[in-house]
Amino acid sequence: MRILVLAPRFPWPPDKGDRLTIFNYLRCLSKEHQLALACFVEHESPEDLGRVSEYLEAHAYVRKARWDGALRCAVAMASRKPFQQAYYESWEMEARVEELVRQFKPDIIYCHTIRMAPYALRHPEVPNLLGMQISMALNYRRLVERSSSLALRLFYGEELRRVRPWEVALARKFDATVVISRTDLEEMVKSGASVRERLHVMAHGVDAEHFHPGDGSVEVRPGSIVMTGNMAYPPNGDAVQYMVGEILPLVVEKVPGVEFWIVGKNPDTSTLALHNGKTVHVTGEVADTRPYLWQSEVAVVPVRVAAGLQNKLLEALACGMPTVATPEANEGIGARDGHELLIGSTPEGFAAAVVKLLQDGSTAREMGLAGRQFIEREFTWEYFLGHLVGLMEQVVAGADPARH
Repeated sequence: MRILVLAPRFPWPPDKGDRLTIFNYLRCLSKEHQLALACFVEHESPEDLGRVSEYLEAHAYVRKARWDGALRCAVAMASRKPFQQAYYESWEMEARVEELVRQFKPDIIYCHTIRMAPYALRHPEVPNLLGMQISMALNYRRLVERSSSLALRLFYGEELRRVRPWEVALARKFDATVVISRTDLEEMVKSGASVRERLHVMAHGVDAEHFHPGDGSVEVRPGSIVMTGNMAYPPNGDAVQYMVGEILPLVVEKVPGVEFWIVGKNPDTSTLALHNGKTVHVTGEVADTRPYLWQSEVAVVPVRVAAGLQNKLLEALACGMPTVATPEANEGIGARDGHELLIGSTPEGFAAAVVKLLQDGSTAREMGLAGRQFIEREFTWEYFLGHLVGLMEQVVAGADPARH
């Protein structure tokens, strides 16, 4: 197939969920299909832009200045338009997508996230598929519930009111819509999506060749606990505050000398303030997160505000790490509590699970092995992209011939 991919951000470096997903889509799909990519770019170097050129037959990269997006959001305040839709509006992108449709002649348009949806819908003659990924309504609802900032709660609440009807409307307009978890699908139905037959649950994978168990070359630090992720993302910031403030003191009571490593780029001031060099270490951006996983005895994903799928959890399991997660973090993955990981739904339960893995080496090793096998069995990119291609083929086959 000839697939035109629309994405809000350039897929390199693959350090955030949407970039990581699109990079692996391009890498895997290009083996058997012809691809074109249209996306926004900001400060990427020519070397960065060349990272995906081998996967593409055509591309359109449109510069997006943050001030322009902020101005469009300000104008959108007078409307009911979601701010994230307003932020990504661009006449230049509209023209470049039209040019790609005319010259590349795609069999289908794959639109990644609701932010790029208007560009796909301007071409009803081409079958389309929306990779919604998560229900943004679910995400913002949980942010409203968990945020400690009144200003942020007001902002999240306003965007929730705007985005809920918008994502339901998009599900009606696209030929098919994919979300990562059944929880996201149920939220869509609850919001009023009446086209359930067009909604599909389809997770994505992890690079199990890159994220693999350690070979023993990295020395394990006794009592070391780790969480990885993009620390600029508010749910991750909430997660580390929850871990340090409510869970870690309970662990220290049982296992003195534990260390909690917070590994990831762009930690905010409140996260940086957690660093004390003894029980809590905040690394900031690192070249490779794997050594920090390999040096640790337990990986944790204490995320309370979650929708879709947590890459950090997949990566920990792929590295064979004994892992403790919240129910919210595991929603889109479905690993079995007590088999591939341990679930902690309260501070006390989470701490008890961490202590168990720190103190019971046999259970920890068995769980790490089971987690790795779970990833190899059910969460490779090739596995999920095979299903995605099958859905695309169904969409193309069912398209009205008059559209072309």
